[in-house]
Amino acid sequence: MNRVTISEYLSALDQHPDSTYLWYSQYNDQLELHSHHKGQLTYVEGGVIFLHTEDRSYFLPARHYAWIPSGVKHRFHHRYIILPKYWTTA
Repeated sequence: MNRVTISEYLSALDQHPDSTYLWYSQYNDQLELHSHHKGQLTYVEGGVIFLHTEDRSYFLPARHYAWIPSGVKHRFHHRYIILPKYWTTA
């Protein structure tokens, strides 16, 4: 199976106007600032996504989603964060 680069994926988004695209993001993926003719529904299955537009930044925790309207320039950084657990003995 050939792996598609992020740049190839982003350029292909607008080539087929009647299509729907699905991108499964691995942890630590980063997409550069871009826009496309289609809206984008982003779901965070695990970890967190830091989503940035030209004028705002958003923090999306696991099991949340965001809608990005068509034409809005955006980029994101997907991170997996492990929170420490503390145990005490009594």
